Amino acid sequence: MKTFIYCGGNTMDNLGNGFLDIGALYQIKKAFPDSKIISISNTSPEKSYFFGAKHMFGKFGKRKKNKFDLRIQFDGDYYVFTAACLCDSWFDINAKFIDWLEKTQNKVIILGASGSDSGSLKYNLDELKRIRNRVSKINLHMMISRDDDTFDIFSDLANFSYNGIDCAMFLSDAFFPSKMKMQSFDIFTFDSMKEKKIKTQRNIIRLSHKVSDVDSISRIIRHPKLTYGLMYKRDWISDFPEDYLNLYANCNTVYSDRVHACVASLIFGNKAMYFGNSPRSGLLNRVLNGKSFMDEPVSLDLSYIALEKQKQLNFLKQNI
Repeated sequence: MKTFIYCGGNTMDNLGNGFLDIGALYQIKKAFPDSKIISISNTSPEKSYFFGAKHMFGKFGKRKKNKFDLRIQFDGDYYVFTAACLCDSWFDINAKFIDWLEKTQNKVIILGASGSDSGSLKYNLDELKRIRNRVSKINLHMMISRDDDTFDIFSDLANFSYNGIDCAMFLSDAFFPSKMKMQSFDIFTFDSMKEKKIKTQRNIIRLSHKVSDVDSISRIIRHPKLTYGLMYKRDWISDFPEDYLNLYANCNTVYSDRVHACVASLIFGNKAMYFGNSPRSGLLNRVLNGKSFMDEPVSLDLSYIALEKQKQLNFLKQNI
C-alpha cells in the first residue's frame, strides 16, 4: 500500500487553494483507491508573518525554541504538492524543508505545477532559472504541469512529466453542488484590483478569496482606498471552500481577477471572464483552446476536459 503525504491548505490567504486540495486529493484517491493519504498543512515554521505584513513588521517567532515542521514527522512514499510552488517565494519560505528533501531524497510529486505570480502575464525567466537549479537537487519523481510554459521549462527535471491540467478541473468529479433557491445571478470576485464596470441584467453577488481581512494588513497600509473598497462590497465570506463551490456552480457568469474563481464556474458548466494579470492564467490557455477569456465571458468544452482528466489519471496510475 502506497502512502502519500499531501501538503496543502493555506486557504485563509487564498480560498482557491482549497479548490486545489479537493481536486488533488480526488486524483490520488481515484488513481490509488487502496492508498493511505496523510494530509498536512503546507506551512513552514521558519517564517511566520504577522497577518501577511512581512515587509512592514518583519518576522515573528524567531525566539521560539520548540518550533518544528509537522511535514517531516510522518513516513510516506511520496510528498505531494500542488500548483505555484515553482517560485522564489515558496522555496525561500520553505528553505529548511527543501534542504531536508534534498538530504533525504524523498520522492516528490507536484500536481498542477506552475511558476510564480510575477505581476505580468509572463513568468520571470530569471526566477525560473534559479528555481530550475534548486529543483534539480530534489528527487522530483513526477511533475504534472497545468500550463504549457511550466511543462516546457521543468519537464526534463522530473522522472515522469506530463503536460496536464489544473487540479481544480477535477472539482466537478469530487464535489456535487446543490440547487440554490436564488436564481439568475452573476458573481464578481475581485481581490487585487478595483471592480470593473460590468453590465449585467442579473443580480450580483460579490465574493473574495481573501478569507481573512486581517491577513491584508500590509495591503491596507499600502493601498487603503482599494482594499477597504473591496472589503466593503463583499456579500459573503467563508473559510469553507464548498460554500464558494455551491455559489460558483449555481451562478450564470463569474467576473474575476482570481483565476480559480473562473475555473470553479467553468468546470460546473457556467461562464467566466478573467481580468487579472497573472501568468497563472496560462492554465486557462491550456484548456480553452484559443478562446479569449479576457475579452468576453467564455465556457469550457466539458467533453474535451473529461478526456484530459482521464488521460491525466491514467498517467498517474502508470507511473507511480
